[in-house]
Amino acid sequence: GTCLMVTHGLTIRHILMKIYQWSVETFETVWNVDNCSYITLRKDMDQMTYKVCADHSWPQHLPWATRPVWIVFKSLKATQETEQKLRLLREFRQCDHWRFLQEEVGEEEDPLAS
Repeated sequence: GTCLMVTHGLTIRHILMKIYQWSVETFETVWNVDNCSYITLRKDMDQMTYKVCADHSWPQHLPWATRPVWIVFKSLKATQETEQKLRLLREFRQCDHWRFLQEEVGEEEDPLAS
């Protein structure tokens, strides 16, 4: 699962804004990356989020900002209701009904696999 996006600095800022749910104010404080620079994001499977990996970016630092940026991450813990629904879905996918539906639809791969 690798995704490479080659684009301009403004678009990279838009992508980071979407991923990190930055406010417009935060977006406006961050500078565009220079020409031939790149930012590497790594998925943290424990927290189910992407993190900027400065060690694998060029230059090796976080994106510049015009003032200190304080980022507050939203809770990524699912509600009990969501956990219950996921548990039921996993159980259903283990039963014969799920395999029958896959055969009827003709899906070789599980469309809900993540």
